[in-house]
Amino acid sequence: MLANYSRIRLMTSRHETSAGVSSGAIGYIIETYNDGAYEVEFSATDGTTIAQLVLEENEIQLAELPTHQQPVRDDMESRLDQAASIMKKEYDFEKMTGRKNPYAPKLKQQITIKIETDILEYFQSRAKETGIPYQQLINLYLRDCVISNRKPVLTWVS
Repeated sequence: MLANYSRIRLMTSRHETSAGVSSGAIGYIIETYNDGAYEVEFSATDGTTIAQLVLEENEIQLAELPTHQQPVRDDMESRLDQAASIMKKEYDFEKMTGRKNPYAPKLKQQITIKIETDILEYFQSRAKETGIPYQQLINLYLRDCVISNRKPVLTWVS
């Protein structure tokens, strides 16, 4: 099983037209599911998200960082130009058959929560140290509490 934040390479062309990522694309695992599936984010060179997909382990492969990373902008632009030349001018979505996402119940839900400043600063400083967004660190900590069935210790002042 691959770990969260692992750099992976997409090994299937199944999502080429629907999500805009092709076989060989590099992404990062942002969530690991118990059944062996992974939520993977694919980003453009400027950091904007291209696609976020739930993939099976047989659709991805671990991709180590090269010892000296080469600029990928020219390669990316040529691949985008090639993809644009293949695409149709119009698509008929009326004929398209969809299927429900089997992982929809497991996806994250956006909420609003008030957090004390010192707690927020703590997670933000950990985020700078690890390179992991502080919201994800908070989520990982809460996930650990759920897995280990950790209960809060409450003391009431009289």
